[in-house]
Amino acid sequence: RKERKERKEGRTRSNFLRPQKMTTSFIYSHEKLSDLMSLADQVQQHAGLFNGCLDPCSSGWKDYKFRNVEVECIPHEKKVKTGGEDAWFVSDNKMGIGVADGVGGWNDFGVDPGLYSKSLMENCKTEIDRSGFNNKMRSGEEYLTKSYEKCKKIEGGSTALLCVFQFGSLLELCNLGDSCALVLRRSHRADASIQYEELLKTIEQQHYFPVPYQLAGDISNFIEKSKTRDVTIINDSPKSCNKYYINTQKRDLVILGTDGLWDNLFDEEVIKIVNQLDWAKEKNDQKNLKTLVEQLARAAKAKSVGKGLTPFESKCRVYRNEIRRGGKQDDITVVAGLIDECTCSAN
Repeated sequence: RKERKERKEGRTRSNFLRPQKMTTSFIYSHEKLSDLMSLADQVQQHAGLFNGCLDPCSSGWKDYKFRNVEVECIPHEKKVKTGGEDAWFVSDNKMGIGVADGVGGWNDFGVDPGLYSKSLMENCKTEIDRSGFNNKMRSGEEYLTKSYEKCKKIEGGSTALLCVFQFGSLLELCNLGDSCALVLRRSHRADASIQYEELLKTIEQQHYFPVPYQLAGDISNFIEKSKTRDVTIINDSPKSCNKYYINTQKRDLVILGTDGLWDNLFDEEVIKIVNQLDWAKEKNDQKNLKTLVEQLARAAKAKSVGKGLTPFESKCRVYRNEIRRGGKQDDITVVAGLIDECTCSAN
């Protein structure tokens, strides 16, 4: 009985290591087995931190965070006065970033969904900052759930995408809806140049095209109205989000975008724009990120009003059997961050 009690207490102290029930969860990496074993060693070391068996400062334990982050947002031309319906955040401790896209269908009820998406992201930022650096860690789903609960009295709806560091180099991407994240890693070419290659791309969540998974706030005043208009109000649970885990490295590049970006640019076009910049010198990273988000947003805007081939056109053919040309005019938000390592401090 004593041994069982001790084992039970041990599991309680390391409760965060228990497997979680997830809709979609996997570690995706092109690294060799040795790198995955290194990640397993980091998990064991971090368990020691919570059990009081390891001094993080003396051991040289390294955490990762976003060193540089840049954002570019171009609202739809009809929504410029309100600033658009997209929202984003960058936590003060640089441990998390995220984007949200207000669901345009709420405009039919006279509600600006941008108010909900902005409140959702602001609360996510507050929760991540409150958790503290090297303090109690939570999953992206937990951050999203807490923010969702705080927004229950706000009318409107939104998708959500969070990118949060858990421990060491382990990065979690939590996605609900049709925003997407692209993770790129450097590769050194024979001519000494640096090119970024795709490591992971999240998948859209849709009930049916073009209706994404979404969160909603106060819907009590709109239930009867939706019945008379033959409209269904969707309010998914944060537990429905897809989760992705990846072992990151220094100077990995993470690009988050609302559907205004990914409906108008193919992944190959995004990567091409990334590799047109010179990433050889680390001192140019901040300038490159600023240029990158501006170029991506402008390219998406140009294709949204053009007649060229776009992902949105391809989706219309597949899901609607509809032949159309060009992209989709929408709010466009791009968040790009470079990952860096930092040694754990006593504070």
